[in-house]
Amino acid sequence: MKLISLLMATSVALPVMVNAAQGDNNGKPFQEITAVIEENRALIDANSADIAVLNSSVSDIESAVAAMQLDVSGLAARISENETDIVDLQARVAGLESDYSTLNGELAQLRADHEADMAAINAAIAAANASIAALQAELQVLTAALNQRLASIETSVQDNALAIDALLLDLSVTSAKALANMVAIAGLQSDMDALEVRAAQHEADIANLQAQIDALDLRISGLEAGDNSCANSTLWQPVDCTTNRWVWTSERANASVAAADAAGTLWVGDQHAAIPSTCSLDGTGWVSTQVFTMQGCNSSWYHIGGTYTGNCGGHDGDQVRRLTMNPEGCVNYTE
Repeated sequence: MKLISLLMATSVALPVMVNAAQGDNNGKPFQEITAVIEENRALIDANSADIAVLNSSVSDIESAVAAMQLDVSGLAARISENETDIVDLQARVAGLESDYSTLNGELAQLRADHEADMAAINAAIAAANASIAALQAELQVLTAALNQRLASIETSVQDNALAIDALLLDLSVTSAKALANMVAIAGLQSDMDALEVRAAQHEADIANLQAQIDALDLRISGLEAGDNSCANSTLWQPVDCTTNRWVWTSERANASVAAADAAGTLWVGDQHAAIPSTCSLDGTGWVSTQVFTMQGCNSSWYHIGGTYTGNCGGHDGDQVRRLTMNPEGCVNYTE
């Protein structure tokens, strides 16, 4: 608007300037023209200030846009990283689920084989027991016959009624049968012991496979939760030493490392001995960065493994840390 006024004033002033050029420079036309020029100069100066302000505003806007574009680029990079992490996590979960399914299948097959094997073992043990019973009964008969023949020999020798050689032969035969029965009984008993060892090994194999499946199940649960990875946690740190004691569960019902870990009741530490509270029984796992004070030792805490296994006593007030053996078990214990 100011620029239009300036143009209009200039168009009016030019003819007047031409006429005034022939007259007095101090004349009224010249003074009017000068006033118009000064007014226009003031308008130009005012516009220059406004233009400078506008230029500054444009520069600020451009800077803000550049900053926003940088923020958007950073967010896009973070989104891309998150998408990559999600794909990696999904792949890890899929792999664990595959392992989990495989182990479950192996466990089912092992259970079926175990049941069939145990049926055969139990049948063999029953047959061995029956054989042992029959042999023992026969041994008793042979022993009675042997005793009877010994008595007969003594009588015959005294009475000089029978040939001693014939009696000794009968005695030898009876003794041999008795000895054979005793050897057979010992062999059957050894077979039974071997079968019992075999059955116990089956049970141990099944328990071990079940523990592996439980551990995988725990890892899968942690991965699916998405925020319990020990590698990314600021609330946990890696175990850095080994101890043969002072590993605890705060619930006695969870009396093994695996059970306590799964239930979130696994702890380590002691204030009565110079043992760091950053250890575990095998030197692996993670401990909490936060230190806690033990409470309820006598009523619910329990020593797990190491040199002593049993109820806690007199350790209230000890400084302990949370412990997990699961790389996906580093939960947020501050919530």
